[in-house]
Amino acid sequence: MTLDMWEYCTNTRSDMWERCTKALFCKDFVEKRGVPCG
Repeated sequence: MTLDMWEYCTNTRSDMWERCTKALFCKDFVEKRGVPCG
């Protein structure tokens, strides 16, 4: 996982954000930073 993916997911349409939060990186990357997993 890279910051680029995080930036992409957080700067795109909400429907894509939902897909991103459902991806594996959600648990590996997002939750570690205390962000709720979509």
